[in-house]
Amino acid sequence: MLDAVTNVLQRAGGPLRVRDVHAAVEELIGAPVPLSSVNEALSTHTSGRNQRFCRVRYGLYEAVRRPTIDSQRD
Repeated sequence: MLDAVTNVLQRAGGPLRVRDVHAAVEELIGAPVPLSSVNEALSTHTSGRNQRFCRVRYGLYEAVRRPTIDSQRD
């Protein structure tokens, strides 16, 4: 589930509402997914060492942008 949520948010290129992430994950997987699973993936990976997402505001998340090698040279 975590990889699917990450994939959806990285492809989006900007913040998405939880319900939009949920719908996109279901489309990506091709099967129903519990909303609670999407919520859990988002909420448990918004801080700490393994942070993948940034909570922009309540119910709105985006993928954490990792610096690239090129951007570190500037």
